[in-house]
Amino acid sequence: KFRFVIVTVLTVSLVASLYFYGFENTEMTFGSNNVIHLLVQQYRNGVLISETYHPMTITNFGKNQTRDLLGGVNTNAMLYLANSNNTGAFDATWTALPGETTQNGLDRALGTYALDQTGNGKWNVTYTWTGTATYGCTTNLYGLYSTAYSGATLCYAEQQGAENAKNVTSGDTLKLTAQGTAS
Repeated sequence: KFRFVIVTVLTVSLVASLYFYGFENTEMTFGSNNVIHLLVQQYRNGVLISETYHPMTITNFGKNQTRDLLGGVNTNAMLYLANSNNTGAFDATWTALPGETTQNGLDRALGTYALDQTGNGKWNVTYTWTGTATYGCTTNLYGLYSTAYSGATLCYAEQQGAENAKNVTSGDTLKLTAQGTAS
């Protein structure tokens, strides 16, 4: 009986507090900061010949995708990597990379997700392509999507520019690693 009385008193106190202090005006805030860097490595005959590392920029679709993932409305994680040889400036309204590569062994691919053991909130998505173009296929624009090729679901993009272009010839490998940090 004594426990019942204590629980009842606490419950009534809580309800009264919410009533008097305005439960309807109670506000909770949630803050999250996500940063994704992209490591691009090109190998020829097993030897690293080019490496670049830059931060990616979130698209408008990516902001909405993040919102929906946090809210449980959507379950399409950002796991698909793609590339293009387009040299245009980043545009937040993109839902797909302009001129996305769909041939020469470099089409959009499902990356491998892994926890980064160097700290809390860190993760990686990695994929390695093997080029099939005899005379090469240039890449310098990269993207992280939430669906396979059929979807216009570009979440992050990175324009590394013509000066950092990778000319991937037959047998070369192109490895992309999106390195994310949530804080």
